[in-house]
Formats: sequence, structure tokens, C-alpha cells
Amino acid sequence: MGDPLSQLRFSKEEEQVWGLHAWRWIGRLQEESDWDSQTLTGPGVLYNFGALYGINGLKKSRRLEIMPYAVGKLNTFRKEAGNPFADQGRTWNGNAGLDAKIGISSNFTVDVTVNPDFGQVESDPSVMNLTAFETFYEEKRPFFLEGKTIFDYDFDDLNLFYSRRIGHAPSYTYSPSGGQFMRSPDNTTILDAVKLSGKTAGGLSVGLVQSLTSPEYVKLDNGEGHKDRFWSNPYQLHSYTYPEGL
Repeated sequence: MGDPLSQLRFSKEEEQVWGLHAWRWIGRLQEESDWDSQTLTGPGVLYNFGALYGINGLKKSRRLEIMPYAVGKLNTFRKEAGNPFADQGRTWNGNAGLDAKIGISSNFTVDVTVNPDFGQVESDPSVMNLTAFETFYEEKRPFFLEGKTIFDYDFDDLNLFYSRRIGHAPSYTYSPSGGQFMRSPDNTTILDAVKLSGKTAGGLSVGLVQSLTSPEYVKLDNGEGHKDRFWSNPYQLHSYTYPEGL
């Protein structure tokens, strides 16, 4: 069993020299086996790894992957008489998008996602936050997890980059008045995101992330045909009547 060369980064040299190590732990014997001799007094683990010679004539990997997707969703819930947002007991939704990975050099990769779907990602646990500080959630979305170590820059026990703010739930919470029915978004839709990551020949790690999200709205209905929606934005709030069907 081996790794396809398309998943590895290597230089354009005609003859390659790769670092290599193989390790095995035998639990019943409490024994560790290593391909190359290891020492407990060395400056680090990687310094003790071996080298693999004799790799010649490798074709340059284009490293281009495109994975489109399409998904249909059915949500079911308890019917509520008079509530235009829950009178059917179900809603149908569809979505489509794509993920792409582009190798622009042997050291740098561009990851692209358009209208990503994170429906298979594990849900966050319920948390009651009674403080004035933001709740920290662990990142679980594949697009933001890959190459995450480049963006983990801790300073004085503070993480300067928190990817969960991209696509988080809208900050504004609206409380409907009597006789109003409401449907509010659970999260902010990510329209696209682009990530450049890699390391220069001199050992400098580089990571850039760009993302674009859509405006989200809280929809209101008084049950008599009058409909409004509010822009669920933490800094601005707009209200206007919208046509039937939106």
C-alpha cells in the first residue's frame, strides 16, 4: 500500500532524495521497531530519519483535483397551524458546488471551494455561555482543516486567526412581536473561499485565506399576508416588504 505521487510535493530535480522513516509498535511485547536507528539524546526526531536515494525521472505532478457535488435535503418538524413557515411539517432544499485543489508549484497549493456543503461535518456540542466573551469552537470543516498548522499562530496564549468566524451564525437575534412568525438562518452561507498555503525554499511558511459570504435575512410573517425580512447583520438592520415567494 502506498501514496499516489499526485498527493506528494517534490521538486523538479531529475534525481530525488527523500527523507524516510518507518516505525512499528508491538503492543504485546511493548517493543518499538525503527527502520533507522533512533537516539534519546539527539536534537530532534527528524534528525534521526534516513534518506531514500535512487528516485529518478519522476513526471511533474500537475496536482489538479476538481470535485463537484450536488445534494438534496429534507427537513421534517412538527406542524404548527397558522405558521406559514411550519404549516407543512417539512421543507425541501437543494444545493450544488465544487471543491478544487490546484498545485501552482512544488511548494504551494491553492484550495478553492464554491458554495461548500458541510452537512457531513460533526455538529458542535451545546454550550451555555453566560460570559461576555465569544465561545470557542473547534474547527471541523475539511477546507479549513487542511494546512491548518500554517494558520495556527499563537501569541501570548491567544490565537490570532480563528477560522470559525467564517460562516458563523449571524450575530443579530430578533425577537418577534405578538402574532408574528419568524424563520431565521442558522449560519452564514459561504459563497466561495480560496486558500493559498505552502513553504518557500528558504523555509518560510505562507498562508493566505480569502472568503466571500452572502447576506442573511430573518423572515417575518404575521399570518395575514404581510411579510418583512430583516438583514441579520451585527452592525446594520434593514427592514422592507418583499414579494410573495421569497
